[in-house]
Amino acid sequence: MAKYTDAICRKCRRAGTKLYLKGERCLSQKCAVTRRAYPPGKRGAQGTNRRVNDYAIQLTEKQKTKNSYAMLEKEFSNYYKKAAKSQNSGLALMTLLEMRLDNILKRAGFVASTRSARQIVTHEHVLVNDKKVKSPNYQTKIGDKISINTQTVKIDKFFTDSPKWLKRHDNDRMVEVVAIPKREEMNPDLNEDLVIELYSK
Repeated sequence: MAKYTDAICRKCRRAGTKLYLKGERCLSQKCAVTRRAYPPGKRGAQGTNRRVNDYAIQLTEKQKTKNSYAMLEKEFSNYYKKAAKSQNSGLALMTLLEMRLDNILKRAGFVASTRSARQIVTHEHVLVNDKKVKSPNYQTKIGDKISINTQTVKIDKFFTDSPKWLKRHDNDRMVEVVAIPKREEMNPDLNEDLVIELYSK
């Protein structure tokens, strides 16, 4: 399986905004975007006078969206192909991404980042409807109940409040998908229309 080997914080600096890829570190003064609010590389701090065209804007937005969900290009493009079959392909794409198991764990507050979510899933610490699932891209649906094996993973705190489309149960150790998230309940900093425009060329 392919892996991203570059420094994680470079992604945020390239995007020009926090993507919260390192969890709690992103909220501290150690965050790379806070300390160096310019693109990586020798010319990053010097700025640039290059003209930014539509393609560059679309590409940047695609990279930002893809990295926000900690995905590589092939996997992300496959989601676009699925979403393109829908009438509202932009909303369909965002819904597919939001309903991924690793994203559910993050949105429920069980973990601080998508990378952490992927780790506990691949290590088989996560149950969906009382069955082990080891694929972070597992597509959840309404009625699914997601829990973490507390015998192997200790949950000391929750990193965020869960949205309305997720409901916590059993002393907050299980979360149920009770609805499909609306667009206003998803990341407002992402522009999926630009992503669709890029891929549809």
